Amino acid sequence: MRQRRDDESLGIVKSRILYFLITNSNKYSAEEIGDMFGFKKRRIQDFVKEFNELGYKISTVKGKYVVEELPKNVVNIDYKLNYSDFKMVTILEHLSRKKYAVKRKRFVEEVNMLFNEAPALVQSMIKQLIDRGYIVEENGKIKAADNLLDILTEQELQNLYIYLEVMKHFYYKGYVLDLIADKISRKLNIENSCIRVIPKRKRISYYDSFVVKQIEEAILKNKSLNIKYRFKTRTKEINVKPAGIIYSEDKDLYYLVEKNKNYSIYRIDKIVDIDVVDGGLSEFNKEDFKYNFGISIENPFDVEVHFEKYSFIKRKLDRYTKKRQTARIVEEENRYILKDRVVGFKEFKNWVMGFGKSAYVVEPVKLRDEIYNEIKETLERYDMNG
Repeated sequence: MRQRRDDESLGIVKSRILYFLITNSNKYSAEEIGDMFGFKKRRIQDFVKEFNELGYKISTVKGKYVVEELPKNVVNIDYKLNYSDFKMVTILEHLSRKKYAVKRKRFVEEVNMLFNEAPALVQSMIKQLIDRGYIVEENGKIKAADNLLDILTEQELQNLYIYLEVMKHFYYKGYVLDLIADKISRKLNIENSCIRVIPKRKRISYYDSFVVKQIEEAILKNKSLNIKYRFKTRTKEINVKPAGIIYSEDKDLYYLVEKNKNYSIYRIDKIVDIDVVDGGLSEFNKEDFKYNFGISIENPFDVEVHFEKYSFIKRKLDRYTKKRQTARIVEEENRYILKDRVVGFKEFKNWVMGFGKSAYVVEPVKLRDEIYNEIKETLERYDMNG
């Protein structure tokens, strides 16, 4: 995994290394951290030097990094709300919008459709909310308790506000959390939020960072993982021999990789529980992913696409080739020709179609035919005489 990274992705990795150092003080050496994150020992030492220049005080004791002090302007927030609490807040907000009590079973089905949560998990969360006094149940019907925010203490409100302000950048229905945070800010008389999330696109929650930490620990100690993984209709327990973690910049998601005969890939945000257990690791070869356009385990295929010769297209193609060492651009008098070997048929098709009539697929024929058929169906749909 030792490869050149652009400034944005390097910033994400450096943030993860800093987080790892803070949460694992006096445990690991530069060489061990380098092996885990895919850098040479010297590179890790350079990062630590940068962190110290920013106001951290990180030293070595018997070869292990020790975080002695954090900068004075850094606030270390200990989140007491976990991932389950985060989901319950979202469900509670949805219920509070109901004017009247609703049947519990019907509400569970509605939440399952809206938030893609398993019915059993929703039932469990509703029970916890009832036990805490946030939801009132009578004759099989439920409704949110009156004046929900009055139940929480001021400290609990502050913790919840900080949590929501951070999480709304990562949750796909962030506007829902924004509404709750806005209510709390009015109650606490907060005029301007002082919370910033950098980088904004890094889709990894506080819980997800814990999952990453467990995966890294398993890899470092040559152990396996027991995970509970959320599929569309159910949650399943799986034993995984981890190979590594990969990040998709296009999808802005992290994935856990395992290789037996073939690769298996698990989205980290769909892991609902994780434990490090005895076992072992599986192989990971970064060369197996060098053709990936998205995150996919399909077979690679060759592509040739012709583009009209415009300056904005040239800029897009330059960005493309900067990310992909396998790509080659040929410039002719009236066109640009892209040749590459990619994995991820659907993702590549969507990327090409984003150029509209300025792109023409030469190969593979299957890709050209699919694009043609989609355009044809669209035209037929808008045919006023049809």
